[in-house]
Amino acid sequence: LDLRGQFYAYEGMGFAVALFKDAGVQTLELVQRLPFATGSTFAHGAGRALWIKHGDDHVRVGAAVAAFPEQFQSDVRAGFGMGVAFTRIDRIDAILRQGAPFHAQSPAACMDYLTGAAMGLAIRYETDPGYVRAAMKGGSTDEIRALAPALLQAGLDGLDAVQQVGAEMHRNWRGAIRGRLDDGPSAALFEATCKESI
Repeated sequence: LDLRGQFYAYEGMGFAVALFKDAGVQTLELVQRLPFATGSTFAHGAGRALWIKHGDDHVRVGAAVAAFPEQFQSDVRAGFGMGVAFTRIDRIDAILRQGAPFHAQSPAACMDYLTGAAMGLAIRYETDPGYVRAAMKGGSTDEIRALAPALLQAGLDGLDAVQQVGAEMHRNWRGAIRGRLDDGPSAALFEATCKESI
């Protein structure tokens, strides 16, 4: 496999191991043995699996993320956010609520989650833009109706930036999105979201 293929393979492995094995033991043993870049991608895949495995159980999600080595926890939170946004597009309000365990930790943990949510929205948009545009209108509050399109735009802008330079996708895409969340045109909205109660 080329480098890009290897990263996708490690993410898939993280997803599979976390979903079908004991995420508290085998996943952690593997992620600690991998070089950092592949460990980061593995952890992102594991985060996506935590959404499938634990869903709305914030206590179990929080405990599973906390069990990862600290240097990989942001990757796990982003993976979780990606999984939620991709699968819950029909319930746009749920995307914010699912970030509760990370929101409670810190604004930085919340931003990790939102970074992943932006990825999930962008991927879903690439496959069905009409459906996503319609779902964006379904938020129950003005905040959600403003936040969801801003997250989508951050995801799309970040994806475009990474594709133009041909860099390794996942970590660099997350970095490009995070830069837009921290310093882009909607930065104040994202910052307020991570400081307020969900």
